Amino acid sequence: GESLLKSQLDVPSAVVSQDAQQAESEIRRYYRISCLDRLEKAIKYSFNDKSFIVQAVTHSSYSPNKVTDCYQRLEFLGDAVLDYLVTGHIYSNYTSYSPGQISDLRSHYVKNETLAKVAAEMKLTKHLLHMAPKLSASIDKFLKLLEEPYEEDTLNTEEDEVDAEDVDIPKALGDLVESIVGAVYLDSGRSLQETWEVIKVMMGDMLNKHLTDIPVNCVRELYELVNEKVPGGVTFEKVPRLENDDEAKYHVKIQGLPVVCGKGKNYRTAKIAAAKLGLREYRAHLPKKNV
Repeated sequence: GESLLKSQLDVPSAVVSQDAQQAESEIRRYYRISCLDRLEKAIKYSFNDKSFIVQAVTHSSYSPNKVTDCYQRLEFLGDAVLDYLVTGHIYSNYTSYSPGQISDLRSHYVKNETLAKVAAEMKLTKHLLHMAPKLSASIDKFLKLLEEPYEEDTLNTEEDEVDAEDVDIPKALGDLVESIVGAVYLDSGRSLQETWEVIKVMMGDMLNKHLTDIPVNCVRELYELVNEKVPGGVTFEKVPRLENDDEAKYHVKIQGLPVVCGKGKNYRTAKIAAAKLGLREYRAHLPKKNV
């Protein structure tokens, strides 16, 4: 039959196996197991080299796949390509936006919460190859949460002092979207145009949803709000993790106010949580300062 391994230009195949015949057989098997023909139909792109899409859906926990690496390298590449193309889209189409607005809108589009929603709406999780029970439980929990009405940035069921975006959202979902973007980019011969077409299919209306109500980055908001009155009045400090510490912590120091601590599953979400606490603390003290 026709080979499934057809690299374009100088782009190498995703196959790491030395046995071409065995690799062909394994790629066919995983392609079938993950119903990747349906995934291709959903994103409106047919892969020339199926090894790329097999790699794109292979989680690091899926040890049976010896023919490709897991999706981590593709996810790294896809993250950069997605960021570049989304930035170009905003810059070219919304010329009145300030650099800060472009930054906030781009951050909203490429953050894990947005990409996880894309993965959920596209039903990409059905194609993910993994052997991680905790990941399955986390994905199921997230999908059920999406079925219920919620407000932006409140996807968090932990009893934290403040809601922190991304806290309970499986990173693997956002990674999956990025790895598919990376796979399309390589398979298409590094075509930004073809990759952008797939991104538009996957993200759909999300690319236009918040253009009249730009989500503000709360870290930047805190800096601007405080520094306007007290230059240099805000300091973020990463708290070193202790051994076996599952939580990342960030302190935020606002001149004249008590130090507050944000927590999260990684330092990015911990910093966001700290910024939200800092904003709350700062605004709570504004009336007293204005008396």
